Amino acid sequence: MSGPAPAREGLPALFYLMVVAAVALILAWGVAEKGPTRWDDSWYLAGAVRLFDRFADEGLGGYWRGFEHALGDKAPLITVLPFPFFCLIGRSTYVIYLVNSVGCVVLALALYHFCRRFFERPVALWAVFFALTSALLAGLSRLFLVEYWLTAFTLCALLALARWEETGRNRWLLALGVCCGLGLLMKITFPLFAGPVVAVILLRARRQNLPRVLGDIVLIAIPAVALAGPWYFHNWALVTRRSFQESYFVPVHPTAPQSPVRLAADYVLLILNNGLSSVHVVAALAGMVVWLAARRRNFLGGAAWYLLPWVVGLPVFAVSENRDLRLIAPMIPAFAIAIAAVFTFALDRAAATIRRVSSAAVVIGLLLVTAGHSFAAFGDRVIKLGPWQLFSSTFAYAFPPNPQHWPLDEVIHRMAWQERLGRGSWLIVGMGADTWSFNSNNLDLQTALLHYPMEFHTTAYTSNPDEVRLIMSRTQYFLLKDGGTQQPLSRFQGGPLTRDVLLSGALFRESEPAIPTPDGGRIRIFQNASAEPDAFLPARQSATPPELPPATLNFSNQLQVTGLRLTEADGVFTLALKWKCLNPPPIAYRCFAHVLDGEGKLLSSMDHEILHGSPPVNEWQPGDEGYEARYLVLPAAKAQGAQIRLGLFDPETRLRVPLQASTLPLKDDYTAAVVEPNRAPPTEVTFRLEPAPLVQVDVLFDGGLRLTGYSVKREGGVAWLRLRWEAPASLAAPLRFFGHAVQSQELTAGILASFDNDLGLDRMPRSPEGRPRVFVQDIARDVSKLDPAIHLLRAGVFDFDHPLDRVAVRSSSLPMSRPQKAIYLPLP
Repeated sequence: MSGPAPAREGLPALFYLMVVAAVALILAWGVAEKGPTRWDDSWYLAGAVRLFDRFADEGLGGYWRGFEHALGDKAPLITVLPFPFFCLIGRSTYVIYLVNSVGCVVLALALYHFCRRFFERPVALWAVFFALTSALLAGLSRLFLVEYWLTAFTLCALLALARWEETGRNRWLLALGVCCGLGLLMKITFPLFAGPVVAVILLRARRQNLPRVLGDIVLIAIPAVALAGPWYFHNWALVTRRSFQESYFVPVHPTAPQSPVRLAADYVLLILNNGLSSVHVVAALAGMVVWLAARRRNFLGGAAWYLLPWVVGLPVFAVSENRDLRLIAPMIPAFAIAIAAVFTFALDRAAATIRRVSSAAVVIGLLLVTAGHSFAAFGDRVIKLGPWQLFSSTFAYAFPPNPQHWPLDEVIHRMAWQERLGRGSWLIVGMGADTWSFNSNNLDLQTALLHYPMEFHTTAYTSNPDEVRLIMSRTQYFLLKDGGTQQPLSRFQGGPLTRDVLLSGALFRESEPAIPTPDGGRIRIFQNASAEPDAFLPARQSATPPELPPATLNFSNQLQVTGLRLTEADGVFTLALKWKCLNPPPIAYRCFAHVLDGEGKLLSSMDHEILHGSPPVNEWQPGDEGYEARYLVLPAAKAQGAQIRLGLFDPETRLRVPLQASTLPLKDDYTAAVVEPNRAPPTEVTFRLEPAPLVQVDVLFDGGLRLTGYSVKREGGVAWLRLRWEAPASLAAPLRFFGHAVQSQELTAGILASFDNDLGLDRMPRSPEGRPRVFVQDIARDVSKLDPAIHLLRAGVFDFDHPLDRVAVRSSSLPMSRPQKAIYLPLP
């Protein structure tokens, strides 16, 4: 049976035919798919779209920073794969099928060449055919899920390992390391598939010579760590907790108690019925019958050292909490190889007529099965063979395309039009549905494709009344899927309470008309109407906003809160604010309203876009006013003694705006006003400090950052430092300003007060046409304990990632110290 491929053997015509047919099927399925993407594939593709947009806006630097956090605590390589296709065809969901077509070619090539290391050509061809027609891999080839490419990377890794075992050349170990790095960046479970095989082969090849094995591991680790190390270094704690402490190696919690044996048996049946197909099972059983009758030795030959360790991790998925079948996709080729080997063994021992008939029956059967779970026209008839379905379109991941277009874009456009969404706006939308065509993930993808700033939350996964109310109260719009054949899934636990709050409560009002859906239902749009509607009143109009208790909160002489009311009853908070523009802000600030308990711990927040961004505050003119009210629900017990800290912040850099005047107590370096519920705010201004006029200076730092102006004012135990910066468009380092009150310019002078503050350059949007970015930074600090005789501020910039490495000062019109990499500002 064994017959490794000659060194320069070409690929047979049958291989090309199978791959072309598989790719054509993927692309044809994509053309026929008119409906939206589903859950996880929508989430992955939305991350890829936003990463591509970040490259378009910020270049490679922004792309790298976006890649680091593209999927939160999940490995992000899948978000990179669509990049070249976005460049070719634009931002379209069809890139899914182009990306997977490449993955199909890689998978087939790696599988064929791996098999030729151990078997003759027929086994390799059958293995590729069995793998490409398996229900799981065929289905995943049409979805944007990590497991399909994870399977390809696993095969590439094992092919490199087999080549190393054959040749002994270290370059194959380095290639194996590259594949391992890419596999780890695709998903953290990669070692469960490739790790045991690598361990067995290394120990076997080196005859358990541990020093040589360790040397081989180092060669593998060098490229693997270089590729995957940086991302895992920053995300290790989150990734390991989510993936292993909360999913894998966690016992399953079924609705009815089941023994591990029963769980394993059910999982094996799931693999046979939804991972493979009845034809695969019949081919394997026929081969096993002949093999047992012939009483022959191991029909896998040397491949057994790979195949058995390859699937040794199967119990981890069979009896753990995470039993989703797609997670074992990288094991399907191992099953395909074993079936191909034993089936070919049987064919070799059969008469020529039986061989031709059996081969034709298996090929035709698998083509019919593949067609049946690819297009509805071929899956209308279901033929059962024992517990398996022969022709069916009901496989877990292999199913016909959805021919119906869903109006997701119409839903999004409706809300965007009502809110007049623009740059800097942000809309929070709730979901009262969770079906495969209408869920928070595919709506999020659609907003990414349409460039709308929205985020979606769903009440589908909790039945806790407090959590449902909290989610709903923080949304500006809520979407309810009503009627139709696609009802919310059984896991939609918050359904009854969600409908009750929407239809019976006073929090939401419906925005007519509803939007019909292809399944006969309709999408109803509800707007949060917990208080009076938002009102924007331009200065040129004579209308007046609703009356509120007067208050004064002056944010850097740009925006001012002139009226405020905070009420709380049985955990229901209502925050009403009246805003006035003093001077147009340079950016569209957002309002933060953090709800803290009596001990200062964060309970929740009422952060929001002022007036829902209609219009954004950076478009306001002096004298313009606005009124808004926001609503929040907390458990009544937690609401006791709670208060709110209110302020403004830059949504891009996350930097807060300090207050120049306030009738309320201030916290957090004069950036947050303390608001207590059910109490009228004081009317007397207790804090007031205006910054001094800017003094022109010219201080140039390495990298092109320039300080062009500053002012310092100290009054009543408070110091206000204002800095004007100019930064080149290419500078995107996480820089932080340091300002230390010191007694002298001596190197050993101790820090008596600190004005350290983030610059936020790494989070700022790129300026148009690459022009330098000019921005003003305000820093207020309590210096009541600072000796009035201290009049010196040692200042400069350092890299946040390397706090001991200050940025050098190239030139300065102010006193400076090159050894200290600092300038000196006078402190009044």
